[in-house]
Amino acid sequence: MYSEKTCFEADRDALVHELKVVENALEDGATEMSMIAAENVFERPVSKILNGEARAMLRMVRGLKDLRIAVARARLPKSRNGAKPAK
Repeated sequence: MYSEKTCFEADRDALVHELKVVENALEDGATEMSMIAAENVFERPVSKILNGEARAMLRMVRGLKDLRIAVARARLPKSRNGAKPAK
């Protein structure tokens, strides 16, 4: 049987990985949207919306990065809700 710490670390590592995957996908999408907007493929109002949404996506990436760093630094609490962990 796996220890609580081992399970926690596996879950934490999996979440860090998934957050990075989502960050990369959002960043790639934002870059693509910005490039299309810059090419003026669409009418100006549409290009303006694309740029705005791309900036919003990049803000989301920054938030996800901060979350990923916090999750990566997280440690298993010594106790939960004041109870001692089972031995």
